[in-house]
Amino acid sequence: MKVILLVTVALTMAFSANSQIIFQDDFEGATFSSNWVANSGIPNGVVEIAYGIGVNDTRGVRIGKTASSGGFVTNSLDLHLDLSAQTQVALTFEIQDRNDQTHADDGLYFSNNGGASFSKVFSFQPTDWCNSTYGEFPPFDVDALAAAIGLSLTSQFVIRFQQHGDNTLPSNDGFYIDDVKVYVPNLVYAVLPFCDDFEVPSLGSVWTRSFADLTNTLATVPTRPSNIVEITGDIGVNGSRAVRMGKECSDGPATNALDLHLDLSGQTQVEMTFEIQDRNDQTHADDGLYFSNNGGASFSKVFSFQPTDWCNSTYGEFPPFDVDALAAAIGLSLTSQFVIRFQQHGDNTLPSNDGFYIDDVKVYVPNLVYAVLPFCDDFEVPSLGSVWTRSFADLTNTLATVPTRPSNIVEITGDIGVNGSRAVRMGKECSDGPATNALDLHLDLLGLGQVTMTFKIQDRNDETQADDALYFSDNGGVSFKKVFSFDFTNTSNVYTDYTIDIDNLATANNLTLSSTFIVRFQQHGNNTLPSNDGIYLDMVCVTGLTGTIENQLDKRIGIYPNPTKDVLFIDYFGNFKPNSCRYQICNSFGELLISGEIKSTSEQVDTSTFPGGVYFIEIRSEEGLISRQFIKM
Repeated sequence: MKVILLVTVALTMAFSANSQIIFQDDFEGATFSSNWVANSGIPNGVVEIAYGIGVNDTRGVRIGKTASSGGFVTNSLDLHLDLSAQTQVALTFEIQDRNDQTHADDGLYFSNNGGASFSKVFSFQPTDWCNSTYGEFPPFDVDALAAAIGLSLTSQFVIRFQQHGDNTLPSNDGFYIDDVKVYVPNLVYAVLPFCDDFEVPSLGSVWTRSFADLTNTLATVPTRPSNIVEITGDIGVNGSRAVRMGKECSDGPATNALDLHLDLSGQTQVEMTFEIQDRNDQTHADDGLYFSNNGGASFSKVFSFQPTDWCNSTYGEFPPFDVDALAAAIGLSLTSQFVIRFQQHGDNTLPSNDGFYIDDVKVYVPNLVYAVLPFCDDFEVPSLGSVWTRSFADLTNTLATVPTRPSNIVEITGDIGVNGSRAVRMGKECSDGPATNALDLHLDLLGLGQVTMTFKIQDRNDETQADDALYFSDNGGVSFKKVFSFDFTNTSNVYTDYTIDIDNLATANNLTLSSTFIVRFQQHGNNTLPSNDGIYLDMVCVTGLTGTIENQLDKRIGIYPNPTKDVLFIDYFGNFKPNSCRYQICNSFGELLISGEIKSTSEQVDTSTFPGGVYFIEIRSEEGLISRQFIKM
């Protein structure tokens, strides 16, 4: 019986300290309160409070039979509530299957006329549950379940727990029920910036553990009492608290959902980061991030988790997710009822055989700045500045099937820089396959010329790969072009100086020096830092000149012939000062081929050994710096 269709409404509520309690019972009073009516089936049916059967061996309710004679009976326990004038009512309870078999009559039923009539709203399927283990469904949305069957919340509302069977408690049939709560959750849509390290023992009012019916595609029974979405101690980053998502016992495939509610109205450039640890989870189509901009009425998948390709039992962090871009790609806008769903699918058990741990969730608007020149960074501040972004390398990666994993590292670290200072390390935390790291430097180069970048890189036994390179973008990262390839073959474990002529490389690749120019440092590898793969980056500097200074020198220099064959002539017009003018020639990849001093008003440069192609000559004097392109025939 596919009654699960009744819960495809957004069942997304959570119990928190600020919730309004309507009713709560842990059955420690030994007898039923006046809100309850127990209905035992005949013959031998039993619905009663008993000691030693509840959560933590406390009291609980047992529903079943005391003897197997008489065949099948139906037992029910009715909770009578005044829900008039209430909205957003939620229900939670603990339930334990005592080897009960699934029957069409097992489940939750609602009545809004004091029990004169009932309608089924949710099916229990105990054949698909672990036996003799307490568990808890996500909070049931009473409003939504009632509305789905045409009921309103009244002063004579009844919630019925029903069990059908023909065998005997305590081992062969029936349920135990404990810790019933009915409440109005204090659901809040968080404003930015938002941060949660889960050090409070229960999920806050911005979070909801949810039924995954809207986003599950794999599990026939996506949500069981064995599903786990909860904060637990000693599993987070540095042994702190974190959220664990998985299963308490192995009773078949199931899907967990954890929803973060955000007010993103009027926001742009929103980013999200989090720490995640794979607990031997296998990759499934339902694992990933999902977005909703209508409070959870509908969801769309925006990012797939692929834990089969991740290291196990190790925390890691993806680059910041661009919430705007991910939402726009699926046609969503940022609204006041935006929901980000973390979803996990699996069929085995925590802590070792399946699931995730999640910690340190942050959603924020970064203070992104396009640096004006001159710009230098020696990375002595512990975190990357506002001109840098650690980025997903999808646009520039060509080698890795899964370019970005939680094991990827792009971060500032102490004692690895020049002279033992801080520097950026790029590589992997553990060896879980080839991956590509990207670090983007944002520059405002509009109206500038003769832009030069210098930096130092130390190769940490990195193998030279096609994706190890510099990439340029002149449109804020919408697209990139590869402009310079790194060769780490002979530079292992020592810092090497690099000088890059940004003008020439941009021109050679049909790019302009724009106000939203990005230089991407990219590293590709499959082994681990600090010794076996990756790079250290330090002392990045970018300089340039305005067009006015450039033009002053430009009027005094003549370079010919173009194209040239064997000799390139450099003529200097005006008051020539010895030892004040130098040149350098680079190929189209920005590699320096030759440099020297201009010693007279007419200098000759031998180009006979240059292969045919496009080259750039840069001339620097007290009057500025210019760059010209020429062709070698």
